[in-house]
Amino acid sequence: MTRQERRRKERLGLLVKDLGMNKLSQLGFYYKGAGITLVDEDQIKDMLSVFDSALPDYAEAIKKEGQSEIDFYYNQIDYVRLNFLDKNIHPGEDGVIFMMNIYCLTKLGILKDDSMNGLQYAYTK
Repeated sequence: MTRQERRRKERLGLLVKDLGMNKLSQLGFYYKGAGITLVDEDQIKDMLSVFDSALPDYAEAIKKEGQSEIDFYYNQIDYVRLNFLDKNIHPGEDGVIFMMNIYCLTKLGILKDDSMNGLQYAYTK
């Protein structure tokens, strides 16, 4: 993540706090426009805890295996996108893999967080 991107996220975070919106109420995971959104606050909290604890393992695997490991994660994401999300079918357990891969790849700076890919947070008061 570049310095400019970090500053932008910091400013957005301050704006959210200034408005009193500090309760994470929705979290979306997107790849090529297809996605899964969590709206249950307890589920979001639990998932983020698991995903954050997986980050070091993802980083280590990518460091060890390189591009082949990254390709493996993208293949898993594409499998869910093409076979479930693009067909409006609930992905079940495969959806958790989809979300974790997107979360970790985005947090590690591998998947660019933009309007079609990455994470989307929604806050309420």
